[in-house]
Amino acid sequence: MWKPTNQPTTPSRPGEPERPAAPATASAVSEPTPAPTAPRPVATSTADQATIGKSLVIKGEVTGSESLYIDGRVEGSINLSGNRVTVGRNGVVSR
Repeated sequence: MWKPTNQPTTPSRPGEPERPAAPATASAVSEPTPAPTAPRPVATSTADQATIGKSLVIKGEVTGSESLYIDGRVEGSINLSGNRVTVGRNGVVSR
């Protein structure tokens, strides 16, 4: 492979001093470990979640492949395998 002979092998920025290479051993430099934090509730973005608004009434079978937030009324079965169904403050679900 062709290599230019008149250029430096490591690029340097003007005005910035050269830094020595970091030691190869992991014990010489270690990054601090983050402090443990309390688990946060899982939040589903609106892009991943459908919503039945509080003025909507659904009668029949609800199926799909995304999470669902119900703030209205659903009369029938709900089958969203592997996804979350959340019934809101105004939501009502009956079979």
